Amino acid sequence: MNQILSTETYTSQNKPRSNFNQLVDMRKIILIFSVLLIAFAIVIGIAILYGTLKNRDKKPGNTEELNKPQISIDKIGSLCVVKVVYDEGLEKVSYWWNNEDVNEINLNGTTNPFIKNIDIPAGNNNVLNIRAVGKDNHVEEFSKKIGKDDTIVSTNAEKPEITWTFDSETKEITITARSEKGLMNLSYQWENEDVHTTSSNTANQKELRTVVQAKRGTNKIYITATDIEGNTQVKEDNIAGVLAPEIKMVIEDEQTLKINIKHDKGFKKIAINVNGDEFVYDENHPEYSIETTEINVSKTVEQGELNVVVSVYTREEPDKEYYEQGHANI
Repeated sequence: MNQILSTETYTSQNKPRSNFNQLVDMRKIILIFSVLLIAFAIVIGIAILYGTLKNRDKKPGNTEELNKPQISIDKIGSLCVVKVVYDEGLEKVSYWWNNEDVNEINLNGTTNPFIKNIDIPAGNNNVLNIRAVGKDNHVEEFSKKIGKDDTIVSTNAEKPEITWTFDSETKEITITARSEKGLMNLSYQWENEDVHTTSSNTANQKELRTVVQAKRGTNKIYITATDIEGNTQVKEDNIAGVLAPEIKMVIEDEQTLKINIKHDKGFKKIAINVNGDEFVYDENHPEYSIETTEINVSKTVEQGELNVVVSVYTREEPDKEYYEQGHANI
């Protein structure tokens, strides 16, 4: 009897323990499953939220701002600087003043910013119209009233820096553009002429330089520099391009001094001094003419020391003296 009771007691004590372990194991499974379910729900929620935001961005109200070319117009001096930017690529840009003819430029899907300097017509009631078409056929149009006498100037400390120097001897203009961001191109344009552009040929090029031959007379030049982000700086100035007279002195047959002086704009005054003897060609000379562009002077000289001084004032620069001196022993 004790044997049976002992056996039954052992059995009855282990059955509850087995049920308890099973309960604990079930709770662990439920807990793990709950954690996985919560994690899965979070992932699904994020995916749904992303899809909602993405679909919202595609709604017409947002497409107007996000999926169209961005157009800006600045006025600097007598020029309008038009910039069009579109990451999807620009197919073409058109512009026209008021109701005049349309100028259309094909860009073949380029993703580079479009920059154009446009002369402003006379008057203060002009409207510049811009129409940009993206590679994906999205269109943006923009109009701005711009007067030639307006003094609005776009300023941006982030724009490239432009400097230039003029060599009065060679009549060359050296134009330099700098940007820490890196430059895309540098261009110059004489008033009413075509634009000449120098593009960067290396990545993150911080300086571009070009040398321009100055035009005769006083002419306006427009200089534009654009960095890799599309920021544009424009400078304009009047350049007085002049030509120095050509002066030649030679001795022939050891007794004849010949002097030749040329300038395509004519002469205001020429003074030639040969060993103290002076010849002056100006308005008081009987043969003086404003049409004369070349003077030839011959003089027989004696043996010995020869000193020649030539002073020329051109009609292009009547107040500036061009000076040449020669010395020889005959």
